[in-house]
This record gives sequence, structure tokens and C-alpha cells, in this order.
Amino acid sequence: MQALATLARAITLPRQRFSLIVVRSNSSDLRHQVLDLIRREYSIAIETLVLERFVSNLYTEIQSYSLAERPSNLVVLGFENVEHLDDLLASANRMRDGFRQQFTFPVVLWVDDDVANKLIKLAPDFYSWAGTPICFDDSSSGELKN
Repeated sequence: MQALATLARAITLPRQRFSLIVVRSNSSDLRHQVLDLIRREYSIAIETLVLERFVSNLYTEIQSYSLAERPSNLVVLGFENVEHLDDLLASANRMRDGFRQQFTFPVVLWVDDDVANKLIKLAPDFYSWAGTPICFDDSSSGELKN
């Protein structure tokens, strides 16, 4: 599957520098399948950060995680559960330069369509650092199971 290979390549290519990757999928089951396949098929250790309901600043959440764990990549999950998502995304847009200066690893934002639309609207400058979103949908799930 091309999207799977694209994601694996995006996570591993930028060594020692920040990159922003947006993955769109509305299925949490598919998300788990994709992450498991990348770990298994590409032998990539994937670090995950699940956002809590009341998180207010994406930059500080990633910073706290990265100081403790020293990830080579980070997949951020749970945007759909954040209580004040608009504020979280707006603050990411304001702090966008800090991401590039502080983090030396790829950051994958795993979002559903609703969160992606808010990201585009509320954090356009931050979002512009990501390439074309990598999309996984239910029609691709059959390919993943094989």
C-alpha cells in the first residue's frame, strides 16, 4: 500500500531535524492497524503521545514528552478528545517556530477529517509546514489486513 510506505519513509527520512506530517483517518481501528504494520513490516520504533482531554498547548506537551523519552519520531494521537481543540491548534500556530527550533525529529499529527479542517483553519502557518496529508480510509483497510 502506497500510503503505508509513504508514512514509513516520512518518519525515517528526516534524521536529526524537525518535520511535520499530517495523517488523516476517521477510523481508530485503522490507525492501530497502520501503526502496528509500520512497526512490524518496516521495523520502525514508533513513539506515541496520546493527548489528554484538557491539554492546552501542543508544543509544551511534545516538549515534556521529548525531554523524558528522547524520541526519534513522535505520533500524536487523541486530538478528537481534546476539550479546547480550537485553543490548542491556535497556540500551535503561534508557537510554530519553536517546533522547528526545539524538536529534532518528525512529528506526525494523526487526525480525523473534522480535526484536519480545524487545523487548516486555525493553524494555517503551522499546517503549511506539512506536505500533502497521508490519507488512510476504510476503503484501504482491506489492503492492510493482507
